[in-house]
Amino acid sequence: NSTGGNLGYYYDNFLSQMDLRSDGNVALNVTSLAIPVKKTHYHNQCISNEDLVNLGFFSTEDGGGSTYVVGYEFPIQPETRKYIHHIVLHAYTNNACENSHSTIFIWSPGEDFFYFPDGAGMKFGGGLNDTDAFRSFNIQYHINNQDLDTG
Repeated sequence: NSTGGNLGYYYDNFLSQMDLRSDGNVALNVTSLAIPVKKTHYHNQCISNEDLVNLGFFSTEDGGGSTYVVGYEFPIQPETRKYIHHIVLHAYTNNACENSHSTIFIWSPGEDFFYFPDGAGMKFGGGLNDTDAFRSFNIQYHINNQDLDTG
């Protein structure tokens, strides 16, 4: 991650690593995120197993075929950035973001992207008998609108 200074260099290195080490990418976008006129708000959006299949993250609805995440980034629109306090990505072993979860990625200002060391990654998916496989995600945005901006 960037530690100040030349963000462009670090981001170029991130993109280079992703080109070398990944077979593609999937965007887990939050839809219909409006900044509420209140000081603090938590917005949750489930990305179900069916959504992940449709995005190409998993090859089948049963989560068969493992996917390994070797890096991630949190692209945030410039006009929204001042309102985002942090983002948490939770993973679930069921198909619809229910019951217990594991916190797998966290974003805070300055932590826009990350990649694992060579030979490392986080495994997702697997067959129906793989009860520990992550099959759905919840993206939680903590929104701070301290000035109660509208629009």
